[in-house]
Amino acid sequence: GASGSATAAGGMGCGFDPRRAPHHMTPSDFIGAAANGTARPARHRDGQPVSIIETHGFTVHIDRHAGTVYEGVGADGRPFRVVQQVPYGFLPGVLGDDGEGYDVYAGPRQDAERVYVVTQCRAATGHYDEQKAMLGFESAEAAATCYGAHTAPAMLGRMGSLPLDAFRAQVEAWRANPTGPFRAETDEDAAELAALDEIEAAPVSEPVPEAA
Repeated sequence: GASGSATAAGGMGCGFDPRRAPHHMTPSDFIGAAANGTARPARHRDGQPVSIIETHGFTVHIDRHAGTVYEGVGADGRPFRVVQQVPYGFLPGVLGDDGEGYDVYAGPRQDAERVYVVTQCRAATGHYDEQKAMLGFESAEAAATCYGAHTAPAMLGRMGSLPLDAFRAQVEAWRANPTGPFRAETDEDAAELAALDEIEAAPVSEPVPEAA
């Protein structure tokens, strides 16, 4: 699996800015589906009922339970076996890029003060897929290790982080004005955007004519 901060933090990942990625359902469609219970099925991959937990100030619907074993054959023809390490689910009523709820891994550390946000790529193409929020992890290394235990290495495009309070504020701002899928802006994203703004605002110097 993917692990380590160098891979997690490096580059934009997946070839382009995920905030400009296409999505499959409008926020109004999704919120309506969430209200009538059709945004996600009542049972998911492990066949267990969706359970509801409260963690880090969020209600999370868990549809993949810790300890469940998944086996099958991947798109590359290779068999796989994955043991779900931590509960995995979604924020109800918050639209992700896949047209379903915004995905969350619920880690064990209730005292964790940062949220780690994975930009997931499609393993076959390297193109942007969606974000995953890693709640309850003590470090980037712990979050990347957990994510990598459930996915192919090529799927980890990048990982950034932001304070838990800032993540909550971004989710609430999206709920108040849901335009497009929700995408968290990490501290790394903000720094890159600020650097781009600085470059764009810099005066353009005129070329110095060569001496005759």
